Amino acid sequence: MCLAFTIMKRLKSYELTIYEKNKDVGGTWFENRYPGCACDIPAHLYTLSWDPKYDWSKYYADSAEIHQYCRNFYERYNIDQFTKLEHKVKRAVWDDATGQWRVSIEDLATGNTFQDTGDILVNATGFLNKWTWPHIEGIDKFRRPKVHSAAWDDSINFHNKTIGVIGSGSSAIQIVPQMQKVAKDLKVFMRSPTWITPAIGGQTSSQFQGDDNPGHQQFTFTEEQKERFRSDPEYHLQFRRKIEAEVNWMADVFKMGSKMQQDVQKMMTQQMKARIGPGHDELVAKLIPQWPPGCRRLTPGDRYLESLVESNVEPVFGDILRLDDTAVVMMDGTRHEVDVLVCATGFDVSFVPSFEILGRDGLNIKEAWKDIPDAYLGLAAPNFPNYFIICGPQGPLGNGSILPAIEVICDYISTVALKMQAERIKSLEPKRIATDQFQEHMHKFHKKSVWGQPCRSWYKNGKMDGAPQLWCGTALSYIKTIRNPRFEDFDIEYESPNRWAFLGNGKIQAHNGLSDGTPDIQGLAPYIRNADTPWEI
Repeated sequence: MCLAFTIMKRLKSYELTIYEKNKDVGGTWFENRYPGCACDIPAHLYTLSWDPKYDWSKYYADSAEIHQYCRNFYERYNIDQFTKLEHKVKRAVWDDATGQWRVSIEDLATGNTFQDTGDILVNATGFLNKWTWPHIEGIDKFRRPKVHSAAWDDSINFHNKTIGVIGSGSSAIQIVPQMQKVAKDLKVFMRSPTWITPAIGGQTSSQFQGDDNPGHQQFTFTEEQKERFRSDPEYHLQFRRKIEAEVNWMADVFKMGSKMQQDVQKMMTQQMKARIGPGHDELVAKLIPQWPPGCRRLTPGDRYLESLVESNVEPVFGDILRLDDTAVVMMDGTRHEVDVLVCATGFDVSFVPSFEILGRDGLNIKEAWKDIPDAYLGLAAPNFPNYFIICGPQGPLGNGSILPAIEVICDYISTVALKMQAERIKSLEPKRIATDQFQEHMHKFHKKSVWGQPCRSWYKNGKMDGAPQLWCGTALSYIKTIRNPRFEDFDIEYESPNRWAFLGNGKIQAHNGLSDGTPDIQGLAPYIRNADTPWEI
């Protein structure tokens, strides 16, 4: 949606088609509706930077409210004119002769498949969009109700049942407190520990609500507070900037050995112990990781730790051997009978696109990226001309607020499109040397970052010793780096053998005059002005 808006704003001549597999827009916020599903980034940051929402109901918005923000944006800017819902891209093949992508699409409503073509292909499917059942023996033989967090089934009755939750990531951390409230018994199966952090933007939250309890950072805005935001845009702007600055100030948390990293680890350890409470030394030892905070995605957990010590909750640590008809069986042979099973086990994190992509000379991106994603700045890839990714591998996936980066990526793509139009460029793709040197720098950077430490993380394709697929720096440094495309890093092929053919007859559009045959005064003299203001031909 952001890209559609950017194209409408910046390009004068274009054809745009958006294929969306779901019945509605909103992506992850349409799909994820499990109990407790919310964004752990403060709601007033979780908007496009220039499109604030004054009346968020809570400091951390739930999925339904974020989805409504997305739908409102979609409707306000008439993005439906470009969008085909319930259409799933199955395959994209680069045609070198025409300089276009041939895309196969399935109409999910009819089952029919058809082809479309485009000069530019943008993959905006996101990086956590292919949910998977856990790879556990017997997962298909479990006879009682089971549900994945990313495909929630509201028909399942959880009340007064023995519930099993598998996972210790972001989704599980939000689900567990909700299940604890309704379960007869709740068994939480955890393979590995994880840091439960103070709330993101928590300092601003504490100051705003006057509550410094790190476990209670969520709060509901009053009508008076919402009216203040609405009636005083400057006050609201400074509130938003304060939260964003708090997030961006924590850059050194991700640098191994930094004072901030050491201080934060000490503080998180103390807070986790305090929230778990006395008398739970064994639980503390198993829950608090040995690796540094940030190696896995920082996961605030509103009342998660407090839930784990409730009388109806049993944390179960270790690897699961298998499932039988009615129980989870651990490696030591212990059986845990459950009435219903919740798998908060995440997604396919290989970074390979969910649809087949064949680039130059028929190269399959799945083969090209089988060991490590071969990406350029998280938004393009060698051997895949005119192909761009929004939040691709090695982008700012865990380095700060993601939405400002998405906006700049969309600006980047539209800038490329404008250049291709103006100069009649047939294709462009990152140079091999530019990509290799970027990869070299990135891997060197991560030797000193917390992301490169030994923990199992989707940042590293779920591997303990995998290569981090995150930007080599802060989100701010990413935004600064891609603000202006480095076209010297691209191999460019023009439509004409002479790259200067786009100069044509030596005139510009303004020389054609207005529709009534009179001169276009503004277009013929744009640089004549009363002050040093921006101008453009």
